[in-house]
Formats: sequence, C-alpha cells, structure tokens
Amino acid sequence: MAETYQAGIRQHREIDRFTDSHPRVKSCVERFPRPYRRYAGILTDVYFDHFLARDWSRYSTKPLPDFIADVHRDIEICMADVPAAARYPLDRMRSDNWLGTYHEISGIADILARISTRFRRPFDLTGSVPIFEEHEPAFAEDFHNFFPELIAHVRKP
Repeated sequence: MAETYQAGIRQHREIDRFTDSHPRVKSCVERFPRPYRRYAGILTDVYFDHFLARDWSRYSTKPLPDFIADVHRDIEICMADVPAAARYPLDRMRSDNWLGTYHEISGIADILARISTRFRRPFDLTGSVPIFEEHEPAFAEDFHNFFPELIAHVRKP
C-alpha cells in the first residue's frame, strides 16, 4: 500500500508543477490585487476546484455525490495507514463533507476561512470572494481551457 501512496504523491506533485507553470493559471493569479496577490496561487486553486465541482458533469460521467462517497470510503479505508497529524483533518473533511461544498460560493468562503487560520500571520482570504465574483467569467474561461490540458497531461504515459 505504501507504493500506492507514493505514486499518488508523485502524481500530485506533477499536477502541481504543471498547474503552477500553466499560462491560464498565471493569468488568474494576475487578476488578484495586493494584498491577495501573495495568496493568489492558493486562491486560484480553490476557485478552480469550485468550477470543477460546479461543472462536474463536463468532466466525469460519475455523478459528483457518488465520487465524493467514493473518496469518503477511501479515506475510511486508509485512515489506519495515515500519519496521525493527517487523521483529524481527513476525518473533518469527510464528516463535514468539504468536497460537497465546493460547488457553492458560500462553501468556497468556508473553505477559504479554514485555510486562513493556517497562516502564521493572520490573513482573511474570504475577502477575495468579491474579486473572484467580479472576474468569474474570465476565471471560468481559463479553468475550462486549462483543465482538459491537465487531464491530457496526467494521462500521458
């Protein structure tokens, strides 16, 4: 099972590398003014998750609730193998259904509020929501152009 985790970690790192260097992602980052620019990579990632959840049927034939149920089941299965420090957040993610809230702006605000508490210096990321809403069509266009490229990249042998 350890090799499965390692493969997943390698894939996640490759996804992050591809994403962080992609021109569409960079254009999203540029939309955030100071002081949000410092956190623009995190914000773009969360808002892209919003588009994925909101427009899920464009990318998967499996209904989003079924996918989320599968993720929750997988968390339960692997919980004994997860480092102790990761158990509580994973359990909260499952019990509070974080994945099921991404499709709504209010869910995104809750997620941003949770992320905000992890910074060494307090900073409220929820203040970025009006910026996102103002530029939502452009963010959506960038996401829907970027995501198929990411899928193709991940599927490459």
